[in-house]
Formats: sequence, structure tokens, C-alpha cells
Amino acid sequence: MKKKKVALMLSGQARYLDNPYSFKSHYKHILEKYDTDVFSFIWFDKNIKNFEVSTWSTIKDSCCVDNNTLEKINNKYNPKVLKFKSPKFFKFGKNIWNIIQHRFGHELVTNPHWNEKNFSNIISQLYSIEQTANILKSYIKENDMKYDFIIYSRYDNQLIDFPDLENLSSDYFYLSNHHNEFPDLMFVAGQKFLKAFKYYSSIIEAVQNIKGLQPEQFKKFTFANNFDLNLLKPILMKVHVVREENDCYD
Repeated sequence: MKKKKVALMLSGQARYLDNPYSFKSHYKHILEKYDTDVFSFIWFDKNIKNFEVSTWSTIKDSCCVDNNTLEKINNKYNPKVLKFKSPKFFKFGKNIWNIIQHRFGHELVTNPHWNEKNFSNIISQLYSIEQTANILKSYIKENDMKYDFIIYSRYDNQLIDFPDLENLSSDYFYLSNHHNEFPDLMFVAGQKFLKAFKYYSSIIEAVQNIKGLQPEQFKKFTFANNFDLNLLKPILMKVHVVREENDCYD
């Protein structure tokens, strides 16, 4: 049987690249099993020692930036395209901030997690995912490619339960079923859903409509703005996010 053609998107902070469980799980469930091309946009700068992390994070150490990040990603994942930028601090524009204050003013005052650093980290995440999707979109156009599935994951994900793509349909957008608020650690979808990842471009419209400032809300809005929510299919897709170099799922 011909292997499914898969595009694996990895983005953001390339954390814990020496953790063996994350890469091995991606290799077992995706890279080895399917005809997989990897595409990635990451935040990286050898002159920066540590990644910024949000106050709600359960990361157990200082989350150091690995100076050999690019070499390790190329050696392990062999991406078709790998791009990076130096981490930056993002700010909401004045108009967006006025909308946020009007809609979420009470929460901004009472919730200690809503601060400028955390907002920057949210925007950074949305930006890096959209950049990765743009890289893939350009590659598809330039090389006249057709992928059976697009998979979005993270470098610090350890895949525990992952579906057999032979049992899925490219007509749907699959996400984890572990809660009902658009779980966002991993997605599997047909190629037609690429524009569902235009998170950064949708921020202005999103803040006027979402019910909260969590990253999942921005992602759910962007999907609903482009596709029927009935195309979402929650399934078992269990992921453990590693929080140190030797962390693994028990």
C-alpha cells in the first residue's frame, strides 16, 4: 500500500531538542510511518540564552536556547524548509488594545496571567504557526505538491496516542477530544484547511469576537471564520508536553 503523503508543520520555540521521547514519538507515529515532509518556522538567536515563557507555564527549568538548534533540527527532522527569526516582543496595536480593554477590562485587572509578556507570547505563537503554514503553502505552489494530510505539532510534544491516517478523511479537521475548547497541541487535517492557520492575520477581527484571550480562542475563531465548525472532528490524540530534557509520559 502506498504511504500517505504528509506535511508535518513544527513551529515556535524549539524546546528540549535533546529529549529523546519527543522526537522518537514523532518518528514512530509520523516520520517513519508516512511519506513525510517537514516544514518549520522557529524563534532562534544564538545570542539569547533563554526563551520567554508565560506565567501559566509548568516548565521546570530556565528553558535554555540551544546554540545547536538548527543543526539538531536538520539532523533529526530533515525539514524541506526551516526558517527562523530572532525572538521579539509583540505588542497589540492601540486600536486592538482599546478593544481588549473594553471587552475584557475586568479580567485584565483580576487575572494575574493577563500581562504584556503573556500577551506577547500568545501573539508570538500565533505568528510562528501562520509563518509555518505560509512556508508550506509556498512550497506546495512552487512544487505543485498535493498532501493527503497536514499535521501540526510542536518540538516539545511527546505523542502518546496518535490516529492511523488510513482511518481518517481529508475532508475533516481533527483535534484532540480531551476538552471542548479547541485543544491546540496537535492538529491533523486535509490540505484544504491550510488557511485555518492564518491566526496572526486574524487577530484584529478575533479580539472583537472571542470570549476569552486564550490562544485556543484565537484558533477556534480563525477556523470558524473560514470553515464550518461541523468539519471539526474531536478524536483521541493524546499528547504529553515535555517540560525538561528527560521528561516523559509515565
